[in-house]
This record gives sequence, structure tokens and C-alpha cells, in this order.
Amino acid sequence: MSDYKECLSDKDLVKYEYHLSVLKDIVLRNLEDANICIVDGFYTLFAQDAKKAGYDIISVSKAYFDGYYDVFLKKHSKEASNWEQVRIQAAIAAMQGICASPVNAVRNETTLAEVSVKIAEKLVEALKNINCKEEPL
Repeated sequence: MSDYKECLSDKDLVKYEYHLSVLKDIVLRNLEDANICIVDGFYTLFAQDAKKAGYDIISVSKAYFDGYYDVFLKKHSKEASNWEQVRIQAAIAAMQGICASPVNAVRNETTLAEVSVKIAEKLVEALKNINCKEEPL
């Protein structure tokens, strides 16, 4: 439950409790991913609660009617999501490096993306294999 619950008016509290009940249902059913429509004003609160419940918000788009957002949730494990974030950042950095290179041999966007992801996966694999018990230099 969000720490800001006490700041809501009675009317908003009813709306927020509804969104929270949907999130609780998603957690109880142990869904890997889910789609939920939330009222605009509750996005930040909902995002905090979703994170606490073990879900990342993958995408948010304006729904077809005003004041609502379509939110896609993806379940994560804490360790997996940390390494996933490292992998994403590494892929972005690899793609930037390839694009900035004056001798960029990768001309196809799809190939560029695939190469960047492969580089990122190798980096994450190497980082996971580092023995953290070694004395720093």
C-alpha cells in the first residue's frame, strides 16, 4: 500500500482502492504479465505499489478515453531484474559505440540491434562470472 493513501479524498480513495484490488488480484493469480487501465492521477502511486508487488511497468499508453492510461506489467525477480537492467544498458552503450564508430560495418538496423544485444549478453555473462571475493587492486 502506498504511503500517500492518507492524502487521498474519499472519492479518490475509492478509485485507488479499486486499482489496488486489481493489482492484488494479479499478484494472487501469480501472473507473469498483465494489462490494467488506471486513472491518470494514480499512475505514480500505482507504479510504486506495482514495484513493491514485484512487477515492472513495461509500457504506458494513453487509453482511447480521456484520463485513463493503459499500463502493461511484467513480473520480475529482484536478481533477474537487476541483471536485466545491466543488459539493457550494456546493449544501449554497445549500439551507441557501434553507431559512433567511423568504420561502422553494420548497416542494417536489425543486425545492429542483434549485435548490440549479443555484446550485452556476453558482458553480463562475464560480469556474473567475476569472483567478487578477490582482493581489489
